[in-house]
Amino acid sequence: NHKGKTLTRFDKRTGKKEDVLVFESCLVPGTPVLMADGTTKGVEKVQVGDRVIDHLGESRLVTETMSRLVTEDIVRLRRTGHPGWLELTGNHPILVVRSADAAYPSSKNGKHSFSKEAFARKLDQGRVRPEFVNAADVREGDWVVEVIPQLDGGMTKIVTADYTTPRNIDWVAQHHAPDTSRDEEFFPDGLYAGRWKSRDRQPWIRRSCHADGCDSIMELRPSDRARMYCSSMCAGTWRKGKNIGNKNGNLTRHNLPDTIELTESFGRLVGWFLAEGSVSSAAVNFALHADETEQAQEIVNLARDCLGLTSVTVFNPTPTTLSVTVFSAPFARLMSVFGTQSGRKGLPDEFMAAPLEFLRGVADAHELGDGLHGNEASPEGQRKDSVRSHVHRHFTVSDRLASQLYLIHLMLGRTPSHTTKKAFRDNWSPLHDVWWKNLAARHGRNTLTVRGKMAYGPWVFTRVRDVESRPYSGAVHNLEVADSHTYTANGLAVHNCHKISFFELSYVFEPADE
Repeated sequence: NHKGKTLTRFDKRTGKKEDVLVFESCLVPGTPVLMADGTTKGVEKVQVGDRVIDHLGESRLVTETMSRLVTEDIVRLRRTGHPGWLELTGNHPILVVRSADAAYPSSKNGKHSFSKEAFARKLDQGRVRPEFVNAADVREGDWVVEVIPQLDGGMTKIVTADYTTPRNIDWVAQHHAPDTSRDEEFFPDGLYAGRWKSRDRQPWIRRSCHADGCDSIMELRPSDRARMYCSSMCAGTWRKGKNIGNKNGNLTRHNLPDTIELTESFGRLVGWFLAEGSVSSAAVNFALHADETEQAQEIVNLARDCLGLTSVTVFNPTPTTLSVTVFSAPFARLMSVFGTQSGRKGLPDEFMAAPLEFLRGVADAHELGDGLHGNEASPEGQRKDSVRSHVHRHFTVSDRLASQLYLIHLMLGRTPSHTTKKAFRDNWSPLHDVWWKNLAARHGRNTLTVRGKMAYGPWVFTRVRDVESRPYSGAVHNLEVADSHTYTANGLAVHNCHKISFFELSYVFEPADE
């Protein structure tokens, strides 16, 4: 029933050759595979030469891809604290600790009980080790392994022009009809000498804003032709070449640095935008509550310290709201790459390979903006709830951002959970709730365990919540991965082979010895 191929492997410990049967197809299309750069791909889209994350969180090379058609029942697994299902054929091995192995006999009634401290001791002593088990044999209550990826953080800075150059002048012209009735050509003083000598020897264009009640004037160089199509210049970046004048007064124009370091501070600025930001043609606005003055000041400081932007206004549009507006067209284009609609916000794929400090800044600031910060004090006279006071939550309607926040917390050594809530209206997107508990602060010791989850080494052990099967007819896929022969599917460690005789426990922990 299962087409495969037999490989011969030499076991250094026994000195014998062993046959390994590799099954060619085990996961349904669309199953997300974690790549070495922190992004995910559907298993059917992974190609030879790609690098994936193995069961130890390390980068491995894909050497072969396999697929075939099947008509059979497939197994569906769902774990605690995660809304997604892992769908795979019943013979596909998945890394598991049996519930009976994790438990211990109770001295009171002789039945098996469970203690995470006892589970951790068993792992430390080697009395319990995870093993690869066929998916069909996994049961509710078993512990599957979520992999903590060890990304290199190689993307330490970005070239600003790569993210701020208009996509296409024709596209801009199509979406912003220009008003050229009051255009005026002129030559700036010193165009052919001094600081202007490197400019194109073409006349500049002086354009007056045609919006009602606005007297802004914008001066455009020939190299800024895309900006000619901006239909509203009320928050423009030039007046007489250097300043703009509008209802907010004269504001100084600032360009962005040529390169931007992906530091924790810049990560916090991005996190604030993902939580509270929106963009216009030449400004970025952060919408806060009226009493969030400290948060507003932090945004002002981050814009100044990270990017040198000082054209900022802070005012109260209504008695209950506070608005922070940063005037800069390049900054607006930069922030737009993180999403211009709440349901589409998220980090570009390459930013998941940024340093961990940057990602920590993103998560921490987003929590302050669109979440619940667990260390906030309770009202005076009320006792803090010992559990709720250390819960850290994120709320978002973006599927992509929710998945990225979950992965970031895993990389930070936390034990996150992800749940979804039904939208208030049928045509609204569901609300994602990504949360984790700082139990080290709660208990006064270094423990990162929550109900149904336990962090240990390169993994987070997670209890299996549901196991079911369903009929399936169509293509299934598998990957051959160098050295470890494992990869991460929907966050869980899986093997690409059917076990014959060589899955020793040390292989799971020390693949380099094999």
